[in-house]
Amino acid sequence: MKDSEYGELVACLGESGDLGVGWRGAFLRTPRSLFVPERIWIEDGPGGYRPLTKRDNPEAWRAKVNADDVVVTQLDDGAESGPGVATSSLSMPTLVGRMLAHLDVGDGDQSVLEIGSGWTTGLLCARVGARRVVSVEIDSQVAERARAALTLAGHAPVLVVGDGTRGFPEHAPYDRVSSTAAVSRVPHAWVAQTNPGGVIVTP
Repeated sequence: MKDSEYGELVACLGESGDLGVGWRGAFLRTPRSLFVPERIWIEDGPGGYRPLTKRDNPEAWRAKVNADDVVVTQLDDGAESGPGVATSSLSMPTLVGRMLAHLDVGDGDQSVLEIGSGWTTGLLCARVGARRVVSVEIDSQVAERARAALTLAGHAPVLVVGDGTRGFPEHAPYDRVSSTAAVSRVPHAWVAQTNPGGVIVTP
């Protein structure tokens, strides 16, 4: 990966105001590419996708990964044949930056429950420390990929495979709850597992 490409992305997030106070260092220490698989999927006509691999086209792969765009990392829950529905992705960096700004965390002084595992997990670990982060991911393949990337980044948060809407009461209460997965209403479990005065952020 060309460090300059990711550095430019982080600089743009700062200039646009989409990077919360105190987050620049965490972003620079946590390259997005570390959490992206060798094969990703890019749009190919209305509702369709085609694969893009780092091996076959490294420049296009890097450009997509370091762009302010969604990166689709899985189709059809990982099945080799299916209708071609995107089932896992990395959120747009601007959205991630805004959500983390709203989360209002300090450096290592709050416990965080995260729903979903990946780049945001790494960013949270870099900011508050891995021992304060609990991440719940429903897809075991996504969770294992995240675990491997987090290990490479030097982080070992609590990573749970399970239904994120139930939270993780074993380590509750939390000061912050961050969900990269959209929900139609905030699950009661998240509220019950959050300290009074805590913050819950979800798309």
